[in-house]
Amino acid sequence: MHRAATRVLAAAVLALSALVATSASTGAATPAPAHARKFDPLQVRVGTYNVISRATVDTFQKVVTQLKGAAPGPSPYVDVLGLQEIGMNDKNKWLIADADWGYYRPPQLQQNPVIWDRRQLDFVSGRGVKLSDGHTIEGRNGGGPEAKTPNWATVVRLFHRASGQQLSFINVHLLTGTVKGGKFVPGRPEAKKMYRRQLRKAISTARYEQRKSDQVYVLGDFNSGYEEDIREHKKQLPVRQFKKRLDFTSMWASSPLLRKKYGTHSNALIDQIWNSSSPVATQILRNIKGSDHRPAVGTYQLPTPDPAYVAPLGSIGFAAAPPLRDEYTKRAGKFVEIPLQGDFSHGFASVAVVGGTAVQGQDFYIDPSSFLPGSRTIYVKINKDGATEGDETYVLGIVDPVNMQVISGAETVTGVIEGNKS
Repeated sequence: MHRAATRVLAAAVLALSALVATSASTGAATPAPAHARKFDPLQVRVGTYNVISRATVDTFQKVVTQLKGAAPGPSPYVDVLGLQEIGMNDKNKWLIADADWGYYRPPQLQQNPVIWDRRQLDFVSGRGVKLSDGHTIEGRNGGGPEAKTPNWATVVRLFHRASGQQLSFINVHLLTGTVKGGKFVPGRPEAKKMYRRQLRKAISTARYEQRKSDQVYVLGDFNSGYEEDIREHKKQLPVRQFKKRLDFTSMWASSPLLRKKYGTHSNALIDQIWNSSSPVATQILRNIKGSDHRPAVGTYQLPTPDPAYVAPLGSIGFAAAPPLRDEYTKRAGKFVEIPLQGDFSHGFASVAVVGGTAVQGQDFYIDPSSFLPGSRTIYVKINKDGATEGDETYVLGIVDPVNMQVISGAETVTGVIEGNKS
């Protein structure tokens, strides 16, 4: 039978998921294309891409699929990706539906999510950090005042399985049109204050994350070109601020791409990644075209773990059988609640319809709200079709575990839909 599956999320299910049409499949290995890194599980490829809000959903899906290297196409360019300015919620919904890639954005903001390859990285936590309050600033190019909404950063902590390290990623999009040629634009004091506030808060957030994680990466669209920043060397701009307050360096500091005549936005390197070390490789992906920006990728080397280190596994299973439920009536209630058990802090698996006489989509369906943050419960809605029929069953199973063990004896659960006798 056709199996409809949905990924159950790791780390207390704090990232989002959604119902997908089929379970993930594994095919034969294909030769690695030229852009693929040499296989080194102790490297992490961090990307940042301002994909621009006016991009259509189709364009957005195309370029992000290129970055993720969806099978059977090329291998991924990135293991972790910060996106900025993605705009429509339909784009977020599409990101959520990819079971093999984790997703997080703070509830206050849909613009700047972080996604990651869940086969390599386990979700630990996510939160939003307000970089600046809403405020009215001077308009650009002599225009009228501009009302700015609060600016938020997305902060995600991930566990890197191969190294055993916890990594923090802080995805930002700082105020545009405020820095030009390595200097603040004159005549815009409120805009200058807002940019400085956002940068200082991003850096203080990174300092806090240093107390929680082994490595911290601050990434995004800084709207301040690296080369111009180096040339002018202003103390209130990113190069000196990151160096002085964190001893962080830009991904571009020793990059051979500095000799190129192109950047991540026109010829400027405003999209950056900051870390305590320099990347072993940098890329500007000129072949990915969905924005006036280009994606930037830095490959970072992580330390070799202790020889005794063994990557941990999560666990999952059904905790109890669902109650008997008749076809949906107001009296009976809308949903059947099916609890899950186990350690969701590592790995992920699928919950799939694996048997039964009831027809998914006709007699019942799994509600996507089952997979909102913090959920450890599968919600099944029983439909009333009006036909006179006997009892029907639906069987759910835990399938396709990745870095997770299925709890013995809790692999499946059977629900009964009491027949409509009318």
